[in-house]
Amino acid sequence: DTLVQGEVFGTLRIMDSLESSLDAAPGEPIVVLLLNASGDEEVTNEQIKGVILAHDLPHLSHLALRARQQGLPLVACSWSDESALGEVRSLEGKRVSLLASQNDVKIAESSETPPAPSLDHNQPAVENSIEVAEPSVVDTSYAGQLLEEPYVSLELGGAKANACRQL
Repeated sequence: DTLVQGEVFGTLRIMDSLESSLDAAPGEPIVVLLLNASGDEEVTNEQIKGVILAHDLPHLSHLALRARQQGLPLVACSWSDESALGEVRSLEGKRVSLLASQNDVKIAESSETPPAPSLDHNQPAVENSIEVAEPSVVDTSYAGQLLEEPYVSLELGGAKANACRQL
């Protein structure tokens, strides 16, 4: 179950809890397989780039909310058989990629290294591009009036009312 989406690379470390000491070189990016979490914890170690929980966790737990605020990929896996957990455990100490999307979680050994930021100040910075949709024209001629459900459209009732009509 993906609680926070994202893709990260790092060395897989297995921890019993977030309070446990982390055995890693300073500055090394870490993906943690966390065996126990109550949901009240916070990820305070900046080396931790992603967390794989070995059990379910509510989406509104403190840990999930803090991870979402930090943009830290967080997945909760409830393995029905121990072999899948064993496969992930076998990656301990190896460089892995964690891809957490809305529909899928992929954990795999990886030799990829994320691109390092350029230290050459003569090169122009690459900007992230975001595609923005054109604003739609809103019809306000029915403002303050109650519209029956079949007559609601994006332009007349807004996105939420239109989505409710479609349901």
